[in-house]
Amino acid sequence: MSRRCPECGHKTPAGVAPGAVYACPKCSNPVLAGAYAPTRGAGGAAEEGGGGGGGGGATSGAARAASASPAAPSIPGTGSSRSQWPLALLAFVVLGAAYVGAYELLTAEAQRDRAKLLAAHGEKVASYPKPDSTTSGDPKALREHLVARSLYEDRQRYEACESRISAGRLGMAVAFGAQTLFAVWVFLKSRAARARAAAATARASRA
Repeated sequence: MSRRCPECGHKTPAGVAPGAVYACPKCSNPVLAGAYAPTRGAGGAAEEGGGGGGGGGATSGAARAASASPAAPSIPGTGSSRSQWPLALLAFVVLGAAYVGAYELLTAEAQRDRAKLLAAHGEKVASYPKPDSTTSGDPKALREHLVARSLYEDRQRYEACESRISAGRLGMAVAFGAQTLFAVWVFLKSRAARARAAAATARASRA
């Protein structure tokens, strides 16, 4: 019967009786003395199989040591940052669509009123002059003054509609520009973090 540890191949210490359990001095594996029985070849040594078992045991011991060693700490920013970019792009597009929707909603009434004025007067609605005040008692002059004042009031309504639409368009542009700048800032910060993480990984691998 073999007098070796089946895990690392270390010889059983002297004085250990067959059938006794002891801790291997080399690998601390519990061993039943005399439990391993090697095979002999035609002209082979007595414990050739034991030597082979020792090699396999050393290999398995190294594998256990490698699996038991603590894993390298993960570096923040190097994991799934790339997989998050499609989600960030989707959020960017959704927010842009929300800005456009808010612009259309807030300026819908102004756009309708402007369209009515353009349909009634055409582009010249923006150039109707302000009528002079008149104190004439001539009915014809009074009628012309009232018509001119009505046209000028349509011009004022048209300009108010244009002002609301322009303000809404400016607000949407400012919000979208701020969102774009924020997205660029986040992209640059993320790229810098990945570069620092890559440098730290390279230093750790060299160490």
